[in-house]
Amino acid sequence: MSDCEFLEDSEKRRRGTLDWVGRSIIPQGDWQSVAMPDTLDLAERGRLAVSALTQLDPEAFYACCQWFDMNKPGPMKGNNWTCMLKYLRALPRMRAISGSDQNLDVEIQAMRTVLAQVGTDGLLYSPIGADGPPAGTAYPAESGVALQALIAWYERDRDPEWLKWIRTLSHGLRRAAIDKGDYCYIPPECSLTPEGEWRWTLRGNADQPGYLPYTPPDEPIHDTQGQEGAVKFEHAAVIEGLVAAYRLTGDDETLEHAMRLSRFCRKAALWSHDTEDECTPPNEHGIFTGHLHGNVHAMKALLDLAVATDDMPLKQLVREGYEHARRHGVIRLGYVSGWIKPMMGRPRDWCLNQNEGCGASDMVRLGIALTVAGLGDYWDDVDSMVRNHFTELQVTDLDQMRKCADWSGYEDTLKGFQGGFTQAHLTGIAHSALFGCCTGNGSRALGDAWKGITSFDGKTATVNLLLNRVSPWMDIASHLPYTGVVELHNRKAESVAVRIPGWVESSTVACEVNGGAIAPLKSGNYVLFTALKPEDRIVLRFPLNEQTERYTIFGTTYTTVLRGSTVVDIDPRMTDEPEHLNKYPFFVRSHLRTPLTPIRKRREFVAVDMPECG
Repeated sequence: MSDCEFLEDSEKRRRGTLDWVGRSIIPQGDWQSVAMPDTLDLAERGRLAVSALTQLDPEAFYACCQWFDMNKPGPMKGNNWTCMLKYLRALPRMRAISGSDQNLDVEIQAMRTVLAQVGTDGLLYSPIGADGPPAGTAYPAESGVALQALIAWYERDRDPEWLKWIRTLSHGLRRAAIDKGDYCYIPPECSLTPEGEWRWTLRGNADQPGYLPYTPPDEPIHDTQGQEGAVKFEHAAVIEGLVAAYRLTGDDETLEHAMRLSRFCRKAALWSHDTEDECTPPNEHGIFTGHLHGNVHAMKALLDLAVATDDMPLKQLVREGYEHARRHGVIRLGYVSGWIKPMMGRPRDWCLNQNEGCGASDMVRLGIALTVAGLGDYWDDVDSMVRNHFTELQVTDLDQMRKCADWSGYEDTLKGFQGGFTQAHLTGIAHSALFGCCTGNGSRALGDAWKGITSFDGKTATVNLLLNRVSPWMDIASHLPYTGVVELHNRKAESVAVRIPGWVESSTVACEVNGGAIAPLKSGNYVLFTALKPEDRIVLRFPLNEQTERYTIFGTTYTTVLRGSTVVDIDPRMTDEPEHLNKYPFFVRSHLRTPLTPIRKRREFVAVDMPECG
């Protein structure tokens, strides 16, 4: 499509009606009544996420609340339009896994508002500037997130109208970069006026103390320039969106632009400056310092591109980068530091000893993506993260939320944010706040983890994570961490491969099919059951004993008690300190330290499909 044709087509859509948005938004699937172990249920977590993701302010163009303080009762006010786009990206998947139809009207109106801000140049212009780009400017990262949201909505309802908008934003993003020939870049934390001028966002500029100097639109010389200190991050959502758009449209120019952005992200200046090892250049081995979320999100985008182009050196860079990131924390507890020293630029001590919901989400998503791409087996990592600090970062305990302050006059507001995500220390939230960015990104990882539990190719089911899930091909009922029992109820599979976690000695696993003992085949970490029929029931049993383990994080040694890969107790706790008595604590799990699994009857949604993007 030529520029003239593109502009004419964009103007027609801007003048057209948006009534078609949301015509087929109701989650597709069936409900069934089941009696399941009352253990970790990611579908239920998704239902709670839908509530938090739809707390949007129609008076502020459906902006979300970036900082929801549980210590300060009051009405919800939207101040971040940029993060709301992350909500629209995640909602199709959260509805697919949970079946929730809560606040559908809010979601529809928010998306219509977004489409109304797309200019004839294909860029998304911010209508407000409260906590983000100045009003009337286009922040490329924002357009990249919006592009992913459009793709998720298309994958949900398959309305061909979405493809026109996807092409529009893809085309616009190809215009919003500084061309350097073989590569191109986006000025960090800057947005573009309709006249083509780059401006600072309202987050700050290089004249403020502690920032590494930067003058837009000069080419960045260090990854930690800007307030966020994450130059590669500014390119991540754009690359992700362009690769996903290419997957749908097959537009080679869209893929080429993603590749040119990636060449900038792979420049030596944007990786660690803290090594003198000439044998291993950091930009070839994924070695980074600084913002965990900014770097791991960028690596997930680079992996998407590497898979699309079968770029093996880039795949290996990302794999090594993930290994580098996981060393800066205790993956067994699901904890990774939000900032990796040296600090550089603006000091971020508040982030150094906290696990951001955004970064935790990236680690879960990248661990799954690397495994699916055949670049390693990181399911044990994913299991530990999902069962522990990642799901603790999703604030779900309404009673504990109420203890932070007297919300009696705003109970509905408080309930609405149940299911949001935060950033926090290992044992609790010191500030008792939920964050818009963490809620949008954390929900993405919920979707990836839920999908990763099991897959089906038409004949063979694979079970990677021993977590509860109902699916059209097989139901999984996990008694972990109460006892080492997992039950599978077959529906369509002719065979199933079940992954045994690394903490289980494979020789101790006893298996039954329809009540009879069986010795299944083994392949690596998987046990294989064949010649299955519909309604067959498989049971796996293995020892599950409490283990006491000690880990040191930033000078504090924590004594942890685990049942399998689930933390059930930890000492010391931040909430033991007098100033933190009324804050939100983590790992309050004494109820899990019994061998009797509670069973709960409930209705579960059996999703027909889930959007790949989101």
